[in-house]
Amino acid sequence: TAGSVENVAKSGMVDIVCGEEDVSAKIRELIMYLPQNSDDEAIVENDDDLNRLTPEIEKLLEKDDINEVIAAIADNGKVLKIAEKYAPEMICAFISVGGYSCGIIANDSSVKNGAITPDAADKAAGFVNLCSAYGLQVITLVNSVGTEGTAANENSGYASSLAALAYSYAQAETACITVIIGKAYGVAGTVLGSKEIGADVVYALENSCISAMAPDAAVSFLYGKEIAASADPEATRKEKLKEWNENNSSPIEAARLGEVDDIIEISELRQRVCVAIEMMNAY
Repeated sequence: TAGSVENVAKSGMVDIVCGEEDVSAKIRELIMYLPQNSDDEAIVENDDDLNRLTPEIEKLLEKDDINEVIAAIADNGKVLKIAEKYAPEMICAFISVGGYSCGIIANDSSVKNGAITPDAADKAAGFVNLCSAYGLQVITLVNSVGTEGTAANENSGYASSLAALAYSYAQAETACITVIIGKAYGVAGTVLGSKEIGADVVYALENSCISAMAPDAAVSFLYGKEIAASADPEATRKEKLKEWNENNSSPIEAARLGEVDDIIEISELRQRVCVAIEMMNAY
């Protein structure tokens, strides 16, 4: 029915759904991640290793299992999702990393290819604002094709939602750490915690792809006539795609342009995020 808990959760009006017997436990879990005020740090006691490597993330990314990727980064694998049913293509959750409570935002590429829909942008923007209000550092994992496409972009709400998301990062009064773990096409490379809008630290995995357009689309747009006129269109297309990936969408090129601070190995993902959080808390 329209007023069911499931539908209300999907509308974004409810952040956490649980059984009556779990309410007290969920409240305690939420409070654990929040400091008493924005001037205090929220420290979550745990016995996880700051230097724990995460080689398992490689296979998790291959399976588009972003939930397990987040759990691999989090201390002892503990994750508290917020508004899980609303805009599931965007995940927002509380975790602790190295004992520090943080907010984490991630594209779920198994849903709509991780596209940033208006609802997803609004969800992420609100969560960044919440983290900023409590002084919680924001970790962002980017793996998105950008927006849903030309037709969707004509939606009048799209521009305002993307602008609100970019603004939430730009005005955040807390440290923002971004890791490009897969695709960062178009606006995904800008509005999701980029250096341009004020991220403090931006990492990219060594096999990530950072491009103003999807490489296939960029090659077709720029070299379509040349490819069609060639003796072997498919071979020419592959050659142009290889050139584009090497010269325009590699993390090395992004680092050269100052868009990425460092290129990291997948197995070091948690370790390097821990280092960044420790560094930011030193200021």
